[in-house]
Amino acid sequence: MNYQLLNLACGSKVSEVGNWTNVDFQSPIEGVIEMNILKEMDFPEATFDVVYSAQFIEHLTLNEGEKVLKDVARVMKPGGVIRLVTPDLEELSRTYLALLDQLKAASSVEIANRYDWVRLELFDQIVRDHSGGETLMFLAACDDATKRYIVDRIGYTATTFFAPQELPQRKLTFAHLLRKVKRIPRKLRLLAGDFFASDSMRIGRFRRSGEVHRYMHDIYSLTRLLQKAGFHTIVRVDAHNSTIQNWEKYGLDVVGGTIDGPLSLYVEAKR
Repeated sequence: MNYQLLNLACGSKVSEVGNWTNVDFQSPIEGVIEMNILKEMDFPEATFDVVYSAQFIEHLTLNEGEKVLKDVARVMKPGGVIRLVTPDLEELSRTYLALLDQLKAASSVEIANRYDWVRLELFDQIVRDHSGGETLMFLAACDDATKRYIVDRIGYTATTFFAPQELPQRKLTFAHLLRKVKRIPRKLRLLAGDFFASDSMRIGRFRRSGEVHRYMHDIYSLTRLLQKAGFHTIVRVDAHNSTIQNWEKYGLDVVGGTIDGPLSLYVEAKR
C-alpha cells in the first residue's frame, strides 16, 4: 500500500524511505515545504494516512496545540495514525526529585552534575531569552561522565552535541539558490530591527521565534489534548513499537541503531 506520510515540523529529521511530505516553518533540508503550521495547512482534507511529529508539540501553547492538532485531523484520512514524540514531563519530574533526594542525603559531584542537567532539560528551553540558553555553556564545560549521562538520556541527537556532524553536501540547484535570495530581505529586516530594538523587544521577538518550549506534556495532558482535537484510541508506545505498519523502516526514531529520545513520551492516536 502506498501510504501518504506527513512529517510535521520536521527540521532536518527526514526519512529517505517512504512517500513523505516534509513540512516546517523553515528547514536547512532541500525539499521541505516551508509553511506556517499555526495557520491552516495547505493540504486537502483526508490526504494523509500517517502524521509524524517529533519534538514540536512542546513549542506550542495548549490553545495552539489544539488548533494545530485539529488541522492535522482535517488533513488525515479516517483511520489514519498520528505519532507524537515530546519530552516527558513525568519522567523529568521524577528524575529531578530522585536526584534531589540523593543530594539531600549525601553530597556528590557526579549527582550534582546530573541534577544540573535535568534542571536544564526541565527549564532552560522554557525560560531562555537568547538562542541556546544556558545549555550550550553547560555542554561545553561538562566532564566525560556527565557527557555519557546526557547521551544516555537524549540518545542519537546528543551524540551531535559533542561530535558535531556536517550536513551532507548537496548540489546547489537554482531552486535552492532562489530560496536563499528570497530570504535576504527578511534577514536584513531582522538585522535592522535588532539594531534599533530595545532589549525587551529583542527578547520578545526571540521568544516568539519558535525555539522556546511553551508547554510540557505528560501522558495525561497529551491524551486530553488529542481527544479535544478529535482523535481516539490513544496509546503510549516507544521508539521501537508502533501501530503504523513497518514503522521501523523509516529510521526516524531509531537512527543507525541508536534511539533518538529514549526517555521521550511516544504517543499514537487514530483519526
